[in-house]
Amino acid sequence: YWNFDDKTGSNASEYTGSYNGTLNNMVAGNWDTSAPSLGSSALIFNNADTNDYVSFSGLTLGTTHSLSFWFKPNTGSTAGSYLFYDEAGNKGIKYNTSANQKLNYYYSGTDHYNNTAFAEDGTWHYIAIVCNAGAVTFYVDGVADGTATSALGYSPTRIGNIADGSLAFKGELDDFRVFN
Repeated sequence: YWNFDDKTGSNASEYTGSYNGTLNNMVAGNWDTSAPSLGSSALIFNNADTNDYVSFSGLTLGTTHSLSFWFKPNTGSTAGSYLFYDEAGNKGIKYNTSANQKLNYYYSGTDHYNNTAFAEDGTWHYIAIVCNAGAVTFYVDGVADGTATSALGYSPTRIGNIADGSLAFKGELDDFRVFN
């Protein structure tokens, strides 16, 4: 997992050391040490830089896995902005702003949303997405908030955006965990 407590530099250390990330097109100001959700800092995706994202490699998720992270959406994300993205397979976790301000587990060319829209008001939310043999449950602040079926495995390589920069998340992420 990436706790985003590095505070400086261009690396996002991953707990096991196997999936250390590199901050791309991000500057020193992308570390928020004033009000992280957990730990000593969070990572700001502000889109003021061109194509903000964290890249990493080697992670493969099957149809049984869980994700959890702290999430603070701000106004200005692009429609369908990716939080966790499989570049080769065009799958992952998105935050849809233009349609409904909901989280979206995107796979098989189809959107799968949580139930409750987020207010883009600077509030932190704890998100968990549990995929058990393809059956997905979204949790928002500890409460079940939507389901999906037949989810596929994927191999994410980015946090915060896609390769061409067109689906950029605007907000903050903290303590991003993967259980596989």
